[in-house]
Amino acid sequence: MLQPPASILKSFQALFLGITLLASNAVSANYSSELFEQGSGFSKKLYTFQLTNTAEGDLLKSVAQYKALDGSVVVEERATLKAANSELVRLEVDQNQIGAKAVIQVEGDKILFTKTQDGKEKKSDEKKGSTLVVASNFHAFVKSQWSQIMAGKTIDFRYGVWSRLETVGFEVSKVGTEKIGADEAVVIRMKPSSFIIAALVKPLTFKWAADGSRILQMNGRVPPMQKVGSEFKDLDAEVMYKY
Repeated sequence: MLQPPASILKSFQALFLGITLLASNAVSANYSSELFEQGSGFSKKLYTFQLTNTAEGDLLKSVAQYKALDGSVVVEERATLKAANSELVRLEVDQNQIGAKAVIQVEGDKILFTKTQDGKEKKSDEKKGSTLVVASNFHAFVKSQWSQIMAGKTIDFRYGVWSRLETVGFEVSKVGTEKIGADEAVVIRMKPSSFIIAALVKPLTFKWAADGSRILQMNGRVPPMQKVGSEFKDLDAEVMYKY
């Protein structure tokens, strides 16, 4: 049953779940980023981010932490991927600002979702399709499709959304190029495939190195939230990456 618009908006509070967390099919270099208020020209810093990757046999373990400026961890994401092809094995999320914990687990041809918040646990599952993308293997997915994206193709995929306990259809496509300092950047847009959800959720815009090796900047929804009065609200921010 289609949710009313207000419910759809609320359930997308963690929709993009840290595209700042990246992994390739080799052990990626550890790196960081800074999250800034939109429209501040990268001058008003809100949060920091640090990614640590570790190879463990045929698996790649990634730990991503988003921190407030006082150093407290507001969001932590722990991912386990298959090193050979970057397929997701398990993703664990702690959204400390709203007291939520979630797990996305792949078992055979099933995707299992669990979310705990306010003492209540919710679960769901669905059949795994050909492509399951989350934050931790987003970079590897885009890299695998780079030639198609550069040729002007729109690439569809399913994105695991812990807050909704399901996957949602998305697409990425090239929308232009520009210079960022000495770097030639390719501008890539990620948006929902459904026109209903696309009308409610703003696309994310990435400025990617021309060879597809790394993201330079991002503008859009991020996992940390902003406190407005006594409540935490969704946050769209500008992100600058450091390698």
